[in-house]
Amino acid sequence: MATPQSGEATFPREAWERERKKLDNLAAATAVYLAYYNYCWRCRYPDKSGRSGQKRPTAAMAAKLTGHIWSFAELFETVMPAKVAA
Repeated sequence: MATPQSGEATFPREAWERERKKLDNLAAATAVYLAYYNYCWRCRYPDKSGRSGQKRPTAAMAAKLTGHIWSFAELFETVMPAKVAA
C-alpha cells in the first residue's frame, strides 16, 4: 500500500525533468534565433538620402563567413541535414 510520503519522493525528480526539458527547449530556440539573425536577417540603417534606408549585409557576411544571404530553408537544411535511410 502506498503512503503519502512515497508519492512525494518522486515529485522533485519529476519537477526537475520538466524544468530540464524547458531549458533544453529554450537553448534550442535561442540557437535558432541567433543563427537566423546572423545568416538570414538584414536590418536597415538610415542613409542621408531621405529614403527608408539602405539594406546592409548580414552579420555573417560582414564577418566573411558566407557570401550570400541564406534563406530559412537553407539554414534549416544545413543545421538539420536530412537523415538518409540505410
